[in-house]
Amino acid sequence: MDDEARTIARKESLYHWTLVVLLMLSALAYRLYGISGESLWHDEATSVLYLHSPTIADYFKTQVEIDPAIVPLYFVIEYYTAWATGHSILALRAVSLAFGMTTLVLLYVFGRRLFGPAGGLLTLLFGAFSKTMLYQSQEIRMYALTFLLALAAMYTFYLAYTERKPLWWVLNIAFNCALFFTHLLALSVVVAQGIAYLLLQRRRVIPVVLWSLAHVPALLLLAMWVSSIDTSAVDRHLGWIQPPGIGHVLGCYLYVFPGTKFSLGDPVRYQLLGIPYLHIVGAAFILACIVFVVRRKNIVLSRENSQAPTYNRPAAILLISWLIVPVVTLLVLSYTVRPCLSERYLGYQAFPMFLMMAGCVTTLKTPTRRMLACTFFILMTVCNVLSFDRPLRIDSASGVAYLESRIAPDDRIVFTGKRCVAPFTYYSKLDPSRFILSMDYEGKVIEEIETGKTVWLIVSRILSPSIRVSAKHIDQLLEGRNYEIERKEFPGFAPLYIYRVKKIS
Repeated sequence: MDDEARTIARKESLYHWTLVVLLMLSALAYRLYGISGESLWHDEATSVLYLHSPTIADYFKTQVEIDPAIVPLYFVIEYYTAWATGHSILALRAVSLAFGMTTLVLLYVFGRRLFGPAGGLLTLLFGAFSKTMLYQSQEIRMYALTFLLALAAMYTFYLAYTERKPLWWVLNIAFNCALFFTHLLALSVVVAQGIAYLLLQRRRVIPVVLWSLAHVPALLLLAMWVSSIDTSAVDRHLGWIQPPGIGHVLGCYLYVFPGTKFSLGDPVRYQLLGIPYLHIVGAAFILACIVFVVRRKNIVLSRENSQAPTYNRPAAILLISWLIVPVVTLLVLSYTVRPCLSERYLGYQAFPMFLMMAGCVTTLKTPTRRMLACTFFILMTVCNVLSFDRPLRIDSASGVAYLESRIAPDDRIVFTGKRCVAPFTYYSKLDPSRFILSMDYEGKVIEEIETGKTVWLIVSRILSPSIRVSAKHIDQLLEGRNYEIERKEFPGFAPLYIYRVKKIS
């Protein structure tokens, strides 16, 4: 290589790493923006409320009663982080933020390994501005850690199979075992690895058997943990999950995994030329996955030497298995055991889609096509950023402040559902015994008002197609009656409404 070529290579390397740093800083800013204004929502508050427990055993005793399907790894981290930081909510969110940013680094490394520097940049771009990744990077729950471990497990499996080094196998098994104790349904990631391994080995099953047996000690420990679970309590706790239909599964692949929605109930507010941009992005990602599966031998899967790209069968089979198997696993469980397919449990399914799209874009035949594709995704990223309002969660902190500034000692507080009770308990100085949660909240509200009491009605419409309580529903309940009604709205992706209702004398 002559001096001029070296100079050009150095400049290209400088430009590349400058873009990497800019993307990482942008991703960090995107995740930090508004984070201090995020209130705890129900799932977060149910664990945070009990972090003052004197011992980790006491903490787990309450958590298992509240959420019997949990496994311990994340909650151990949460408990000791809280005690080390003075029970700071921001510190707890920072833990998930650290997991999320580490995931982006590993996603870049994986993309670069398979598709060269451009592939690394593209996968980093997709992950940096994905709504799914952003939301879980702020969440005081186990999902950011689950995503990181799932990606690390897949990457180390790929390295172990292609490089044949014992260290990678040890790390792969360690990450898989950590997954077992982070989220029960993340076992589907290991199932995807096992199927990929069987397909790669064909008739040589002994290595697959040995790899499987290496997980047995961790699985036995997990079985001991699961055996203590009250299955009837699990059924009650997960009763909100409905049997998934084809529309639910398609919605995950079309919106949640590409990152234009963090939940299927996430409303779309931003359009491009009159078309909801998320349909365009989702269709592009699904098309890229189809192209990858059909033309995988024509997709460059190893670009360590960009002058001599080669087809990498292990990467192709691993990505295809990863794309399909976890979703199919949860579908099978949903119809044979109990419904358990929720988009939040499968957020790591975004990664094979990101990698497949990077592969398709980097192997377009002309620089012009590659440039147009990159421009398209930059434009879609801008749309994603513009469409993301804050706060992302129910604004319980502001709601409590408003309530406490106006409530009288004899007023009643009625919740339309349990999703706001734990956050209000955390933020409020009011006696929690004043909080009324009734299955027949409509009858309870009317009963209290008719006795002359002033009722504060707390309405939160969780973003789920199965939740029907809304401000419109409450308005219809109260209209036409001799009531004085005030309504205060606290906006966000999940709006909070507080009604003050009393009978007119």
